[in-house]
Amino acid sequence: MLRFVLRSSPILWLASALIVLLAQVATPHLPPGERAAFVARIGGRRQLMLADLSRRISLDLPPFTGDVFQPSIAPDGRKVVFAAGLAGNSDLYLLPFGSAEPIRLTDNDHEDLHPQWSPDGSVIVYQSNPGGVFQFFLLGAAGGDARQLTFNDVAFGRPSWSPDGGALAYDSAGEILIYDIAREESRALTRDGFWDVQPVWSPAGDTIVYDSYRGGRWNLYKIELANGTISALTDPDRNEQHASFTNQPGQIAFQSVTRFPGRLYLLDSQGSWAIGAAAIPPDSGSPLHLLFGQRGVLDTDWTDILEPDWLRH
Repeated sequence: MLRFVLRSSPILWLASALIVLLAQVATPHLPPGERAAFVARIGGRRQLMLADLSRRISLDLPPFTGDVFQPSIAPDGRKVVFAAGLAGNSDLYLLPFGSAEPIRLTDNDHEDLHPQWSPDGSVIVYQSNPGGVFQFFLLGAAGGDARQLTFNDVAFGRPSWSPDGGALAYDSAGEILIYDIAREESRALTRDGFWDVQPVWSPAGDTIVYDSYRGGRWNLYKIELANGTISALTDPDRNEQHASFTNQPGQIAFQSVTRFPGRLYLLDSQGSWAIGAAAIPPDSGSPLHLLFGQRGVLDTDWTDILEPDWLRH
């Protein structure tokens, strides 16, 4: 149960108590807004959650028996696709918001990971290794037979769609590359001697943000596609990674290892802080929880917040 801490006035305390009371009796549906899906490690299990930052609440989605990975919200904002591990391998699942049961999209004996909706919501790209090497596959929004997109000798990792749907940014062997779907060819963006992974394409299409391992730490870097300029976004003395562009122009959410756990940090694409943080408390016995930032009036234990994905439409 959440613990209240009086920080300013009785009015503020009463307002906070009312918010918690409403959260405990509210129906487990979130109205449209600044919506994000993420994974929270609660009770030793990776749990799928949905957040609305504009209302500072989060929602436990239906519990899943296996660990959940890499959620991606559909462009229509009505469903989320994710990977989950059962019986020793990962498959893809689709969960319409408001539904009690996920729909299984893939069922095989290899690893299906990193699903990402196309910008128009018609297909899902993901990586899979039926031949031993991870390649990209395309799957219709309703499931069915998947089509293999790439055939290469080296593994492809975490795809990110270009805004026009014509290309994918991805990592392979510690480099960031772009795969042109129509031409069926790739070109390298980074060859800097560092380990660069997990690219995410900006909504404007002019920048790619990615994780780079340098000096024993992970940090966020960006590359300008027009001229190839690379610059750091986060503090090299800390560990920060897994960027996701939010619904606010130029704003990026990321997870931090060395700052307070249990928070999604936000900054703009120039590296300046937008707000301090959005923190998420662990299970309080209610399907809804409060989100709060540096001025929050609730005091609670922290939990790990992982792999955020924002609804950008």
